[in-house]
Amino acid sequence: MRTKTIKSLLSDSVVYGLSGAITKFLSFLLIPIYTKVLSPADYGLLAISTRFYSILLIIVVLGLDSAVYRFFFDTDDQEKRKNVLNSWALIQLSTTVLICVILIVFGDFVGEQIIKSGEPNIDRQIIFLICGSLVFGILPAIVNAYFRLRRMAWHAMIFALLSSLVTIGLSVYWVLYAKKGIVGILSAQCVALFLASGVGLYVLRDIFSIRDFNLKASRSLVIYGISILPSSLSTVGMQFIISLVLQYELSKTALGLFYTGSSFASALTLITTSFSAAWSPFIFSMIKDENFEKTLIQAHSFYLYTMGFISFLMFTFSKEVLQLLTAPSYYAASWVLGIQAYVTFIGSLSVFYILGMSIEKKMKFYPISTITSSILTVGASFFMVNMFGIEGVSLAMLLGQTLLIVMILYFSQKLHPLPFKFGKPIVVVLGMVCIAIVLRIFETGNIKFDLLYKGGLSMVVFFLVFFITKIYKNINFSANR
Repeated sequence: MRTKTIKSLLSDSVVYGLSGAITKFLSFLLIPIYTKVLSPADYGLLAISTRFYSILLIIVVLGLDSAVYRFFFDTDDQEKRKNVLNSWALIQLSTTVLICVILIVFGDFVGEQIIKSGEPNIDRQIIFLICGSLVFGILPAIVNAYFRLRRMAWHAMIFALLSSLVTIGLSVYWVLYAKKGIVGILSAQCVALFLASGVGLYVLRDIFSIRDFNLKASRSLVIYGISILPSSLSTVGMQFIISLVLQYELSKTALGLFYTGSSFASALTLITTSFSAAWSPFIFSMIKDENFEKTLIQAHSFYLYTMGFISFLMFTFSKEVLQLLTAPSYYAASWVLGIQAYVTFIGSLSVFYILGMSIEKKMKFYPISTITSSILTVGASFFMVNMFGIEGVSLAMLLGQTLLIVMILYFSQKLHPLPFKFGKPIVVVLGMVCIAIVLRIFETGNIKFDLLYKGGLSMVVFFLVFFITKIYKNINFSANR
């Protein structure tokens, strides 16, 4: 692959990742603000509403957002490419309208059994806003895909970023000033998607036409999309079921605490997603390079040590983070925050271990691994929630993510063995986990003292990891592109 092509790919990865990183960062900054005015029960209501919306979105999309990338480039004929986009739009519009009609007809049942705000009027408002977001989310998704298909990275980034900023701005206004609570957050999402749809109509004004709907293209899109639907549904479905488990077995407040801890832990994804975006083009550009295996080993070890230490810090200081940034009613989420940090860390390792499947272009074992992991997580959650509460659910997710990574690694190594080194990195990471647990157990309750003694011991851990593992030698890995 030519140097120019690799640079272009890396550049696009950075641009695409930039809008997501900025949005996640701004959303993360809103958590301390929201937790000052919203109760854990309010957060529980937000959690079940957003999880419900997410699973409905997966269903109405039918995997077409992924299928379009596969079929758009099958031809250079611009009219046939229009057929692909128009077919996607009309199919998704049809499925969305159908789902929304069902939701409205059975609105009272859905409100009583799933949303469960305790106020029928609030339940109906939330269902209406979910329907609105599903409808108004069609065009923005197609516009974003259109920009990516046309390799218009900056257009895609600006469009996504502006949509997110509008959502965040409206959320702040409706929550802090209008005092609309969760309904305000969902209203902000719905209005922002409505405005983005207006932009979408303008951008795609020369693309959309009912006459360009093509039955053959539609059939191909649907068949391909449905084939990857189980994998997508397994992860989102798992999160939704876990939310229901917490809501029914414990309470809306418990769900809110779990959601809060998970939201703070998601700060790690600012690092993991950025690395993932840059890693794939980087390592695939080196597959035929003589230094490929050496680079892979160094990058893998460097990532384990670095992210292992960052996860250690988040686990160790989880209570202090909540004490500094939230109201006292949220402090009980500290153990969830710490455990979910490791859930994120372990899950992010798939970017390395899926490499064997990707090289051989045999991805059928990935959905098998994902579905199996999700089933284990849900089953373990039912068992552990009554024993350990919200922390039990986090531990169930940790078990599920660990199984997922082990299965992906096993199948990948069967298909295409790669020389990963696990001995010292695993010992070091597990050692940091044990130290973090001890530091959490022996907290004094005095935030200033705990910060000082944890900070001092964390520095010791850092220097031990840095010098004993000689991590600085791994910083020099590079590709001869």
